[in-house]
Amino acid sequence: MNQFSDCKFPAFISYAHRDDMATGGWITQFHRAFIELLTGNLPRDIKLPGPAHLSGWNGPGHGQLMEQLEANIRASYCLFIIVSEHYLTSDICLQELKLFKEIFGEYGFRKRLFIIAMTGNSIDKLVMQEEWKNLVPDGQIWKEFFGLPDRNEPISVITNSDNLAPDFTKKLKPLVKELADQIKEEKDKAEYDARQLGIPLIQPKKPVIAIGPMPKDLNEVAERCASQLKDIPSVEIIQTESVDELLDDAIERASWVVQPFNSGKPLLARIDGGHLKTIRDVWQTSKMGLPTLLWIDCQTEFPAKEPAETRHQSLIAEIRSQAITRDEAVNKIRQAYVAPLTAVHNSSHVAIVFIETNPNERHEWFFLKERIENLWDKVKSPDDNDLIVICQSLPVEKYLNPPRIMPDLDGMILLWGEKDEFAMQAQVSQIERFMATQKSKPPPGIVAYLMPPKSDEHPLDPGWVVTRFDNHDPECIHEHPDDSCWLLWFLKKVREHHTKKLESGN
Repeated sequence: MNQFSDCKFPAFISYAHRDDMATGGWITQFHRAFIELLTGNLPRDIKLPGPAHLSGWNGPGHGQLMEQLEANIRASYCLFIIVSEHYLTSDICLQELKLFKEIFGEYGFRKRLFIIAMTGNSIDKLVMQEEWKNLVPDGQIWKEFFGLPDRNEPISVITNSDNLAPDFTKKLKPLVKELADQIKEEKDKAEYDARQLGIPLIQPKKPVIAIGPMPKDLNEVAERCASQLKDIPSVEIIQTESVDELLDDAIERASWVVQPFNSGKPLLARIDGGHLKTIRDVWQTSKMGLPTLLWIDCQTEFPAKEPAETRHQSLIAEIRSQAITRDEAVNKIRQAYVAPLTAVHNSSHVAIVFIETNPNERHEWFFLKERIENLWDKVKSPDDNDLIVICQSLPVEKYLNPPRIMPDLDGMILLWGEKDEFAMQAQVSQIERFMATQKSKPPPGIVAYLMPPKSDEHPLDPGWVVTRFDNHDPECIHEHPDDSCWLLWFLKKVREHHTKKLESGN
């Protein structure tokens, strides 16, 4: 289901142009009032992409009708149907409703469809039409915008002083508030899911990585970092030689900062914590935030010739507890770049699979991810051609300890390499107990049995389906020939879970 931030139009307004003409521009006035109220009900950080799409005014030309109609409906967040006499006999309006059903499905009728009845007689006739009954679920709610006792006249939109009429505002305002609340809830959920997956909330079109300054004894580290980071597609790398260079220029453009350090004396040593504290404090208030400041501990590879003064050591110990390796930094940036927040926002087109990572199997998830992406087209149906799969990775403990709400996952893969049989069974049980506390249906899961380090051709089932993988070449992990069916089975279950989740509106 498209999200508001991805839409070209806040709404597609389906109506018959002759109904607008016959009522002195009532529908045109409705559109203006809708945009005014929606703008006022949304927070400042949610911007309207523009006016709604008015099918009677800016609809497609005859030759491109079907393709352009579909494109405009897909580019809209919701559908407003304005019902009056001429709507009843409009083939184009009927086609717009059919396309809406194909694109938005049953969820669309519950959450994205607003039916406005300009006159009582027209809505009475419409709900009795066979084509309408075949398309629209029983009990579909519509809102009356006509007067009493004369049901054949719509209520006035504006007063003589050109203000919104109180009776009209009273009817439209609750609809707009319902829509605005839904838009805000979806945005909040997308941002929460992104944080759970470790994805920065602001993601540029390409990663710009600043390598922070460091003492001269670590200069070689900068070159090695730059060499590895160049493997990321479309990357731009800024190597800085001084703190001023980083703070004055690079930090404004960068989406990530990679900062190597060891136990030695920092730059700006007159300040407690030196340049390390300065960079952390500045980046914490940047648009990207601390999750995109990556500390690389080089003490083992490039030990300090002499330790830092005592007043720097507490900060060095603190950031050491957050440090990762160069390989982990490259994978983290690549992961966020391949799956930016826009993909999470557009959740109707994205199935998310979680792959475990742990201290013994740190990189296997990435090559499993590539294998899954290669197989994905085999399990998609013709109805979900746009559906893509995105694999994310974190240690299981990041989700379960302390307990927290599981992100909107469609599948889970646990790794069985160095773990023994009892540890594997315990992990599966732990996850299933956690899943039982969640309201939504749990996603399907499998266990990836890595050979090597495992050698048993017939592992015992720890509670989930076990799929054996040839791991002799870690960069080309491939399922055992006898287990190909199980990996495909899992991916089909992922697709089914995603489809049912959308149908249920979760």
